[in-house]
Amino acid sequence: MNRKVLKVPRKNEIGSDQWRRWLAEGAESLGIEINEQKTALLEAYAGELIEAGHSVNLTSIDDPLEIAENLMLDSMVPGKFIARRANVLDLGTGAGIPGIPLKIAFPDLEMTLIDGRRKRISFVRYVIRQLGLEQIAARHARAEELAREAERFDVVVSRAVSSMSELIRLASPLLKEGGMLMAMKGRGVESELGAAEFNENREKHCLRVSLENYQLPELGIDRVLVMAEYKT
Repeated sequence: MNRKVLKVPRKNEIGSDQWRRWLAEGAESLGIEINEQKTALLEAYAGELIEAGHSVNLTSIDDPLEIAENLMLDSMVPGKFIARRANVLDLGTGAGIPGIPLKIAFPDLEMTLIDGRRKRISFVRYVIRQLGLEQIAARHARAEELAREAERFDVVVSRAVSSMSELIRLASPLLKEGGMLMAMKGRGVESELGAAEFNENREKHCLRVSLENYQLPELGIDRVLVMAEYKT
């Protein structure tokens, strides 16, 4: 689907009326509620992303509409399927995606964001302080390192980090009994789900796999949320 013809603000116009409409109308179409306070936090976060630019390899996205939809709105979708006050791990958070927008939209979630690159985690920690977010922590760690610790999570969420088979390998030691891996994917995920390695791991660890298909409203990008419920 082609993008609708809209007046796109310049990079320094993040937070314009048009940008706020993209957030508000897009969230409504996706069944997510965001108020003025949440919108203000998302604006501030987007501004920090633009300010940091590519200096620490945060994101290649700098179009305001793409920031609104592909980063902010897309990151919120898993929250629709996560229980309130759940303990959530964002695996491979990068610049804080999806963890920070997810926390803003669903503030009662307890979030831990991890990444193997120290500069990215330093940025995420800075943003958390600037936004005054609570019950959210950013750690410089890899999944394998975290798995050696005692903490286990209700949900592991990951966006565009790796293949499904690799995500299953990384996430399964980090989940509680009955925990859920939520992998945010695009078109073609069905071929990943059909891989032999995935099927083998599913038999060992996974009770149920379901797919939630949705579309980013203005960009027209098809997205898939893969939800895999685990047993130990």
